[in-house]
Amino acid sequence: MRRNTGILLLLAAAALLAARSAFGEAERTLRADIPDAAHRAFAVENLVGAMHVTAGSGDSVSVVATVHAESEALAGAVRLERVAGDAGAVTLHVRYPEDERTLRYPGRGEDADWSFDLFSFSSGDGHRYQGRTFRVSRSHGRLLYVDLEVRLPARVAAGRFQTLVGRIEASGLEGKLTFDVASADLRLERLRGQIALRGTSGDVTASDIAGIWSSEFNSGDCSIRGFRGESLSFHTTSGDIAARDVEASRVRIQTTSGDSSIRDADIEDLEASATSGNVEIDQRGARLARVRVDATSGDVLLRLPRDASFQADANLSSGDLRIDYRDVDPPVNDRSRGVYRHGTGGADIRVKTSSGNLTIEPR
Repeated sequence: MRRNTGILLLLAAAALLAARSAFGEAERTLRADIPDAAHRAFAVENLVGAMHVTAGSGDSVSVVATVHAESEALAGAVRLERVAGDAGAVTLHVRYPEDERTLRYPGRGEDADWSFDLFSFSSGDGHRYQGRTFRVSRSHGRLLYVDLEVRLPARVAAGRFQTLVGRIEASGLEGKLTFDVASADLRLERLRGQIALRGTSGDVTASDIAGIWSSEFNSGDCSIRGFRGESLSFHTTSGDIAARDVEASRVRIQTTSGDSSIRDADIEDLEASATSGNVEIDQRGARLARVRVDATSGDVLLRLPRDASFQADANLSSGDLRIDYRDVDPPVNDRSRGVYRHGTGGADIRVKTSSGNLTIEPR
């Protein structure tokens, strides 16, 4: 009986080792830095994996890369390369083996909480990276991906961070910060400065952001909680936009398919364009001066302070108009077009819809 138990334990251990090997437990650690990064433009680029960007000490960018591969030989073929550019700019990128074109990325652990569909990466034209085309799949190709820990000065002149497939997390940074992804999610916290996001597919979750924000995605939802700054700009082809606790001089929204909501806001100037989707604005502040909304198919809801003054120019091709303020001049009387006033002065509101309702109500 003891002998059988020993054999079973050996078999279980062998199975565990085989499973670990199948998941690519061959690992290698690489290190590199970019000196004097606080005062010049730099970039950190990766094809596939997780990138964690946090504030460190000193003036240099420090990168620790953990290579995950199905074999020691494959892990050993990965390099960190530093390339000098124009005007002193430096790019630090992960160099993948020349003969590999299809990589397997299991998306284990934290990736289970992220929204991207790794199965779709093996189709289409793939991803262009360092002049080559790669396909990334959960189930095909040789297992190879690289996780990056990036520590940089808390305040930088200009930094760009690229992970085409996987995820990027960044917190506690200030400066001109650009995040570049293809099929990856982003989680951003406590960022200050000029923040720009570009991506093909992925969800964005952000909190405690200040300065200037612009995001442009083909597909994916964007959620921000807590923004203070000059401008907030969103452009998405397919995906919902949700922002809460916003103080901004200007807000720009452009969506093709998806709902947009700005709640608990103090906005001065708002422009929104939606081809298919609803637009909801909940304005708590008193400085709203200008609103322009153009919706092809979808409802528009403007929720304003109870004592707000405004002039609303409504042009609804098909839909109902409701203004839930007393003493509106002239009374609405179920009309879908016209200029309506409440109080003296206040916000200049112009809303145009092809198919959808317009509601203006007190919060």
